[in-house]
Amino acid sequence: MGYEIPAAIGVLLAAPERPVWALVGDGTYLMNPTEIVTAVQERLPLKLVILQNHGYASIGGLSEAVGAERYGTDYRHRADDGSFTGPPLPVDLGANAASLGMRVLRPRTVRDLREALADARTATDPTCVYVETETADSVSGPPPAQAWWDVPVAETSTRPSAVEAREEYDRHVTARRRHL
Repeated sequence: MGYEIPAAIGVLLAAPERPVWALVGDGTYLMNPTEIVTAVQERLPLKLVILQNHGYASIGGLSEAVGAERYGTDYRHRADDGSFTGPPLPVDLGANAASLGMRVLRPRTVRDLREALADARTATDPTCVYVETETADSVSGPPPAQAWWDVPVAETSTRPSAVEAREEYDRHVTARRRHL
C-alpha cells in the first residue's frame, strides 16, 4: 500500500511500449501522490484510477474485524464528543492530482466511467480517472470482507467489540490451512 504510483512509473520507464495503469484507493493515494510530478516531468503516459471513498475502507473493515470499530478510518471532522462522526472532510484528490499536473477525468455515471477509461487508455500524457464512490452517508456501508486476514486481536480487552472479535479470530485460527 502506497507504492502503486511509483511502481507504475518504474514499469513505464522499463517498458515504455506497454500500457500501465495504477489503481489506488484514496488512502493509498495520500501516501505517495508526489510521484505524479515525476510522471508529468518525464511525460509518461501513466494511467491512474483513484477510487475516492472518503476513508480507508479496507483498513476500516480490518479495524472492525479486530474490534477497533473503524476508529479513525473515515475522513471526518471530530464531533463534539471527540469521535470521528462529524461532517465529512472536504477532500478532493482529483483537484490534488490536477494541481500536480495530471489531466483528471471525473465520471459521474457508469457510462461516463466507460468513456473516461477509454479516453485514458489512448492518452499520451499522465491521465487520472477520479471515481467518487458511495459512502456510508449514502448507502448502508461497505460490503463485508470476503477473506480473513490473520491479524491477532487483543486477548485481554474488555471492550465488547474486541471480545467478540477475539472469539471470531480464535475460530478462524483453528480452521486455517497451512500451505507450507
